[in-house]
Amino acid sequence: MARVANKVVLLTGAANSVVQMCAQALTDEGARVVMADADATKAEQAASAIVGPTDSIIWLAKDVASEAAWEAAIATTEAKFGGLDVLVNGPPDVLTKSIAEMSVDDLRALEETNVVEPWLGLKHGIAAMRRRGGGSIVNLSLTLARVGTANMSGNCATAAGLRVMAQAAALECGEQSDGVRVNSILVDHQSSVPAEVAAAVVYLASDESRFMTAGEIALEGDGAAA
Repeated sequence: MARVANKVVLLTGAANSVVQMCAQALTDEGARVVMADADATKAEQAASAIVGPTDSIIWLAKDVASEAAWEAAIATTEAKFGGLDVLVNGPPDVLTKSIAEMSVDDLRALEETNVVEPWLGLKHGIAAMRRRGGGSIVNLSLTLARVGTANMSGNCATAAGLRVMAQAAALECGEQSDGVRVNSILVDHQSSVPAEVAAAVVYLASDESRFMTAGEIALEGDGAAA
């Protein structure tokens, strides 16, 4: 099949097994993929594990929450494949601690990886897609964005922030009529099924979802609800 044929997709958090399954599913549907991770060795390993045309798969090292790193990653993607059509902002870090146990440093670390990092992806991904004439940004987040959960206050806060941040970015793109869509996939941190996440990513990356923006797909272990 070729639901995303020739689309150029940049995925962050390549060391994550869910991201790797998403990359394989996108490759199976004809995409050209760029696997990015802060750990260069893991990024290379993730890229080499994908089954597909070797000239359609590259990897790169990208520091987390660094504007310069985002600029370099997108520049590399454009130089290799001619542009960027889809950005998949990888899944957030998860920290299980009570408020009493958490430190301010814990919270700030979650903010860096779970809010600042995808915000930079939105900023530079939108700019790249505008040069391309449109595209799709998919944020992998948590169902904790919808409801509070004990011992997960930091993740609840950052997931909720990312959820509404993505909606705001989608509305800004809509005002510009730039053809850029922004959506989220909310996963249950305890019972998410990687294959379901990958299927949702392919859908949001494809033209099948061309009328969907500022929305979300929630995967809560026993099925999906848009």
